[in-house]
Amino acid sequence: MQNDAHSSQPIPDRLASRNLLPVDVLTGAMTSGQQALAACTLDRPPMARGVHVWGTIIETLRQLGRQHGWQRSEGKLATVLSPDGLVQITVATGDEATGLEAGTPRTKYPRGAASIEAIEDNQLALFPGLVPIKRRATAKPGVLTWLLLHRRLKDSVRWEISLPKAADKDGMILSWEERIVFDQLQFDAIDDSLLSGVDLDEAAEQFDPIVTRKQEL
Repeated sequence: MQNDAHSSQPIPDRLASRNLLPVDVLTGAMTSGQQALAACTLDRPPMARGVHVWGTIIETLRQLGRQHGWQRSEGKLATVLSPDGLVQITVATGDEATGLEAGTPRTKYPRGAASIEAIEDNQLALFPGLVPIKRRATAKPGVLTWLLLHRRLKDSVRWEISLPKAADKDGMILSWEERIVFDQLQFDAIDDSLLSGVDLDEAAEQFDPIVTRKQEL
C-alpha cells in the first residue's frame, strides 16, 4: 500500500487493483447525495439533512454496486461489501484537506467504536503477523474498510476514497494507508444556510457510537 495520493497509475486501474467499486459507481453515489442536499429546504432540521445526505450516498452505493456483485452489509457500520467479502466501503465527511492531493485530511468529526475497530481490522488485514493485545470476538481479519470521504463546498464537492490507518485518542481519523483522490465535482450552488450549523454527516455519525476507552490498570 502507498500512503500518498500521488500516483501515475490511472484512477480506474487503481480502483480495480484494490478491489474497489468503479469510478462511475462512486461518482453516481456522490452525485445522488448532493442532489438530495439540493432538494432539502431550510425547514428540514440540520440533523435530518445530514442523515438524509449520508443515507442517500450509502443507499446509492449499494444499489449501483449490486450490478457488480457488491451487497449491503449491516454490521456495526453501514457499508457496501465486495463479492469476496474482503473489502467494504462506508461514508464520512472530511475536513478542508479532503480531496486535495497535497493535504492530509482528517474526518470532520470523531468516529465511534465501530470505526476504530474497523481501523484495527485494517491493520490485521495488511499485517497478518500483527497480534492485537486483546482479540475481539467481532474482529474480521482480512476485511479492509475504506472511507468515501467528502467535503461539500457551495458549488462543488471535493472527495476521495481512502484507507484509514490510525485515529487519535478522540476518534479523529488522521492518517491513511492510501488515498485515491478524485477530480472535484461541480454542482449548482446551494444556499449557504444549508452548509451552516450541523455538518452533513455529523448526525449520521451518531449511528456509530463514540466511546471513551478505559485506561488499563
